[in-house]
Amino acid sequence: MENSIHTMVNRIATILSENNPNIYLFGSVALNDFKLGWSDIDIICLTEKVLSEEQAQVLVELRQTLLKEYPDNVYYRLFEGGILSINAFLNKATDRVVYWGTSGQRITDTYELDPFSKIEIKDSESFYLEGILEIKSHIQLKMKLKKQLIIIMKSLENTQKKLVKVLLQQGGYLTLQDVYTH
Repeated sequence: MENSIHTMVNRIATILSENNPNIYLFGSVALNDFKLGWSDIDIICLTEKVLSEEQAQVLVELRQTLLKEYPDNVYYRLFEGGILSINAFLNKATDRVVYWGTSGQRITDTYELDPFSKIEIKDSESFYLEGILEIKSHIQLKMKLKKQLIIIMKSLENTQKKLVKVLLQQGGYLTLQDVYTH
């Protein structure tokens, strides 16, 4: 994994050499809690200057480019985050932004860390920029938490339904193996 991070950071730095990039890792990698198969590699790159159209095009495809060069590498697809100017990030201004996510990548015009990442970064003290950790209000955080809890509750409800179905199919008893195979 360290070689993959090193390669990714060097490629980004080379592409953005004229923009004076600052590249940060956060999340499970920075907290030494990365688990292959569960974790992603959270990265944010903040630059002094706005990305050019050419830079953005190269960066939006960088994960795929590295996967083609290193087809057996399991880490390049796990990089997720944003690449944008520090001004756009701190001031929530529109800009040319490269976004890498679970569902793909794109060039967009804004990027903001979610409140959970802000709290994690603040608590870990592994990353600091003036203004980056501002959470607008407790109401905003409560709304985000409520939304996440609803997703978790739906997932638990679906899991419970599956377990009851398996239990009924097994004649009223359930083994650990039944749980893992269904």
